[in-house]
Amino acid sequence: MRKILGLTLLFLFASRNGLTQHGNPALDSLYRLYDKAKTGKEKTKQLYEIGSLEMTFRLSFWDSLRNDARKYGLKEHEAHILNNMGFIHNNKGDIQKALYYFQQSLKIREQIKDTAGIANSLNNIAFIYETTGEKQKALEQHLRSLKMRRKINDLHGIAISANNIGTIYHELKQLDKALKYHLESLEIRQKIDDPAGLAYVLNNLAGIYSAQGDHEKALKYYRQSLEIRENLDDPNGIALSLNNMGGVYLELGQLDKAFSYSNKAYLIAKDLGYPETIEEISDNLYKIYSKREQWKEAFTMLELHKKMRDSLNNDGIKNALLENELRYKFEKTRALEQAKQEKKNAVYQEQLKRQTLMNISFGIGFLMLVLIAVVIYRSLRNTRKQKLIIEKQKHLVEEKNNEILDSITYAKRIQSAILPQEKLIKSVFPDSFILYKPKDIVAGDFYWFEVIDDLVFLAAADCTGHGVPGAMVSVVCNNALNRSVKEFGLKLPGEILDKTREIVISEFSKSDEDVKDGMDISLCALHLKERKLYWTGAHNPLWIIRKGEIIEVKADKQPVGKFSAAKEFTTHEIALENGDEIYAFTDGFQDQFGGEKGKKFKISQMRELFLSLADLSMEMKKELIEAAFESWRGELEQVDDVCVLGARIN
Repeated sequence: MRKILGLTLLFLFASRNGLTQHGNPALDSLYRLYDKAKTGKEKTKQLYEIGSLEMTFRLSFWDSLRNDARKYGLKEHEAHILNNMGFIHNNKGDIQKALYYFQQSLKIREQIKDTAGIANSLNNIAFIYETTGEKQKALEQHLRSLKMRRKINDLHGIAISANNIGTIYHELKQLDKALKYHLESLEIRQKIDDPAGLAYVLNNLAGIYSAQGDHEKALKYYRQSLEIRENLDDPNGIALSLNNMGGVYLELGQLDKAFSYSNKAYLIAKDLGYPETIEEISDNLYKIYSKREQWKEAFTMLELHKKMRDSLNNDGIKNALLENELRYKFEKTRALEQAKQEKKNAVYQEQLKRQTLMNISFGIGFLMLVLIAVVIYRSLRNTRKQKLIIEKQKHLVEEKNNEILDSITYAKRIQSAILPQEKLIKSVFPDSFILYKPKDIVAGDFYWFEVIDDLVFLAAADCTGHGVPGAMVSVVCNNALNRSVKEFGLKLPGEILDKTREIVISEFSKSDEDVKDGMDISLCALHLKERKLYWTGAHNPLWIIRKGEIIEVKADKQPVGKFSAAKEFTTHEIALENGDEIYAFTDGFQDQFGGEKGKKFKISQMRELFLSLADLSMEMKKELIEAAFESWRGELEQVDDVCVLGARIN
């Protein structure tokens, strides 16, 4: 989903207009007033005004001024100063300190009942939570801020808060609520003549209509937003509007228009160098290139998107935010408890004065309380018994679930130990890859690798089922392959699969059940010195890409397992050439549902994908093949295990 802009962070520096360099009449007047000030309190006030008008960004200046404001009891000034310090830390990327100073500013504003200041502090705190992805906390703060601004009829502030709330509801996919708040913001911004704010709201409304499938209305509002931003000469806003329009055309399947708008946006964003904007646009271009099956360009945009996303992430921020939030809540709770205690003490003193008159009433009240307590006690006792039963049952279910999960996780460790190490395969085939994506924690698919004398064995196998049942079958089949080559000394793939089938059937025949499980496999035996490949397949074919074409070797139409029309497996002998690419794979890739219509990827599309990646290294091929799979799958569940092996003969 395209990110919707519109969150506005308010910082109170100065309410006047004027130049920031020396020679500004307003600034010169403040300096004269400062020189004439006779008390430290007056000097502090004037110095605050000077710092605000000059837009001073030195933390040392504000920290010193905060001490003076506290010394002279200038609570309102101290709150503004703390807010400014939070703003400076936020600009420097120190989110932890920014949140701390915003919360300290809020604490003072609540003490002095500064409604406008409270609203601004809540807005700033909400912005911090928004940047770290804590949407629900951000929403709570924005709603509190909006309530304060409605109380004082701050139209500009109401428009900002409504826009921010609408944006978060959009991100939470509550579109009706998002539309309500954005329309309110739109009405106010038109009323107060705020073109920059109007552009943001139009952009956000367009995003909602796009999410609702009303693409015509979405494009209309995006164009209006773009026109305003062009008049304001706002290049970053222009880039975002263009990219959003590209996103709509992408959803409509009009790829040429989608590319035109998003590419224009990318050229602008690249010159500006804003990571967040580039991240958003590169994601759109990655999707467009993928739809056009331009895999190299798609890979470039995917890498750029990841790079920009990583540059925006900051590990540890959420922990720091939580620490500051807890400290703030603790201080606030302690102050409230102290106030409550003082109030209790006053009430207690009043009660002492009236004790004589209240004895009778107290006695009656006490008896009533005893009766109520008895009733409550009995009710709580029954409730507690029921709760204990429920909790015990819940604990048993959770314990069993954890035991099952632990067992499956341990099974994964066992299965991983059976699989050959990738570095071992790389030592024989330096230019190779393994794409292995189990559907569940453990898999029915596995890959197999052995080196015996001058022969290198390589296989991709798909056992019956997936998950735990498939993994159990894979252990039996893997063991059968190992016995065929190590215990029985077989070297030709056809003979190996004949013996493997015999072992598998023998193992399953020990059960009283009629077990027909087995595996499909693509098994290679390579004699690298003689440049020969011996291959046998059970249902799964072999692909050799040579000089831009795919040579497909068909597999026998029978599994490695119990089969009514079983026959000996066929061994194919193939002469290899320098640069040949060998691919063995299971059927999980081509059987994956996805795309716009939720259909299978299909073997024909898989052919086109592999051929389009010519001249790339095998590692890069793996990245692009996996990216194509995930792009096709989208939000749909993976339907089967995926195993693809690729190796280049050099």
